[in-house]
Amino acid sequence: MSRKRLPKLPPIEEIREGTYLWSANDKTKQNANITKYMNWLREEKQLDFKNYEQLWHWSVEEMEDFWQSIYEYFPFDHEEPYEAVMSTKQMPKTKWFEGAHANYAEHILKDADLSRIAVYSKSETRTDVVKTWKELTNDVLKLATYLREHGIRKGDRVAGYLPNIYEAVVSLLATASVGAIWTSVSPDFGLESAMARFGQVKPKLIIAVGGYTYKGIQYDRREEVRQMKAQLPSVEGIIFVPYVFAAPKNDYIHLWPEIMNTSPIALEDFQFEQMKFNDQLWILYSSGTTGKPKGMVHTHGGILLEMYKANAFHLDLTYRDTMFFYTTTGWMMFNLLTSSLLMKGAIVLYDGHAAYPDEMKIWDMVQQTKTTVFGSSPAYVQLMRKQNQKPNETYDFSKLKTIVLSGSPASPEVYHWLYDNVKRDMWVTSQSGGTDICSGFVGAIPTEPVRAGEIQVRALGAAVFAFDEMGRRVYDEIGELVVVNPMPSMPLYLWDDPTGARYEASYFSVYPKVWRHGDFIEIIKDTGSIIMHGRSDSTLNRGGVRIGTSEIYHAVEANPLIDDSLVVHVDIGDVKSYMPLFIKLKGGAQWTDAATDILKERIQEQYTARHVPDMVYVVNDIPYTLTDKKMEVPVRRILSGEALEEVANREAMRNPDALYPYVEFYETVIKPMKG
Repeated sequence: MSRKRLPKLPPIEEIREGTYLWSANDKTKQNANITKYMNWLREEKQLDFKNYEQLWHWSVEEMEDFWQSIYEYFPFDHEEPYEAVMSTKQMPKTKWFEGAHANYAEHILKDADLSRIAVYSKSETRTDVVKTWKELTNDVLKLATYLREHGIRKGDRVAGYLPNIYEAVVSLLATASVGAIWTSVSPDFGLESAMARFGQVKPKLIIAVGGYTYKGIQYDRREEVRQMKAQLPSVEGIIFVPYVFAAPKNDYIHLWPEIMNTSPIALEDFQFEQMKFNDQLWILYSSGTTGKPKGMVHTHGGILLEMYKANAFHLDLTYRDTMFFYTTTGWMMFNLLTSSLLMKGAIVLYDGHAAYPDEMKIWDMVQQTKTTVFGSSPAYVQLMRKQNQKPNETYDFSKLKTIVLSGSPASPEVYHWLYDNVKRDMWVTSQSGGTDICSGFVGAIPTEPVRAGEIQVRALGAAVFAFDEMGRRVYDEIGELVVVNPMPSMPLYLWDDPTGARYEASYFSVYPKVWRHGDFIEIIKDTGSIIMHGRSDSTLNRGGVRIGTSEIYHAVEANPLIDDSLVVHVDIGDVKSYMPLFIKLKGGAQWTDAATDILKERIQEQYTARHVPDMVYVVNDIPYTLTDKKMEVPVRRILSGEALEEVANREAMRNPDALYPYVEFYETVIKPMKG
């Protein structure tokens, strides 16, 4: 990527949303996967698109032609007949390519260069594990054969209680190979949280570790595994991965090393289960912080269509790439990271704290593995920025070409910090989607410019729009993120929802026959780029003017004294509106009334006077979910008078004690206001 086209990076105080930061040179654009696909469309389909925006419009206006082109472009069985691309355009009843077959694991494992590295697995617990494609394939087929020999059949559920390690990838792929349904949570989920998920799906087999290590501390999970077996009559056995702790003595335990210590199986000698295109692949879960987690069932064919598209075009991955996304097995990004193996490159797994034993741990691994595509949540980047870290002064990032941000809106400051302190000449991308579809609604394209705080494009095949309260499309203003056409990776159904009532209520209750995702989005008409404004169910609506919480955080967290913050809006009675701002200070910082006045002035200048907080309160901690999302909705419900145990599951939280001060705040501040 050439430096000659890069503008000089403006000072951080001049960075605003939309500030132009980067564009690929002509050679990079010509070599991009999206360019090759557009050339193929021109040659094979006589479809000529001048730019990405035209291509996107075709992909949603002629969606059957678009998805058929994806089916033909990627290595599906093109000779196999299917009834139609789509059974119906009415969500959520769409079935895709009925009559066709596809096995997710087979697509991952076939046609790889067996001598190349497939997986780097790093952790706080053990020495590095590095596996080639030959070793990965052998291990998957060994486990798959073992599963078959022990009665695991198509449709059975296999549950992983595993950290983000090599064995988790092998387990997922082996489960899919035999047609069973994969589901997983991270072992930092306690028994109650794990059972809230596994108790719904009733697994036949659990693959588990005895514990995990986080920030140098070992956590024993053997009793939790024993309790799962005791509380789940469906479980016939447990495969134990010796990790941190040795296996307990039980007759239902099968040891991972013994399974792996069997004869290799050649890929051509293994029969993958022939799955119908719409057969179940895995079950992912919603966060479960405010109620029973939704079990979202995805299909082999739907995920393959979406993952080929996303990894090839929106991440621009090839077999030469090494992708590293900091995640756990309890977040959909583990599934997306595993799915990037479809491109036949390598992935990097890490089990541990991102900043242990020091804040540079992640960047050290990026250098060691020669990562080309690194992904993280904006929260991690904000941590680096606030600590004034400068990794480019220590590490060699010559191989790094792309940064992927996902999990929450990325502020302009996050973009600025990455370009200033990691690498000036790289593609910084931001994506937004959801566990619901295990993919992105809006994302990145390497041929388009990067603008601070904005997501480049709407994803191909994703008919994403912003709706106002009347269901009208709006541009250049905040609206509800909606999808008006089906996507292949939308859930086939929700587990334990036989009538579909919960599915309907979750996505289609606001706008009939239109998917409402629950995010606020702003689509810039002139550029086609997108600004995400956070969850719409945590929006700040005062006097009829709505604003996303991310905008308040943008203003607040620029303050050098503030480490983190959370803002909510509650209605007290019929007339009183109250918006408190909670801040966590940096170590040693002192807060004064004068500091409050300055902060309020900044918010008023940047946004509206209506969204200046009524009061600023200092707290010791800001509550987060295990997937690093601020718990705005539970806090709002607590401040509305709901009981703590009704609004949040402590075991789904990163820091469960952080909610108690808000209960006290309700009793001492809000309740007296009600009179």
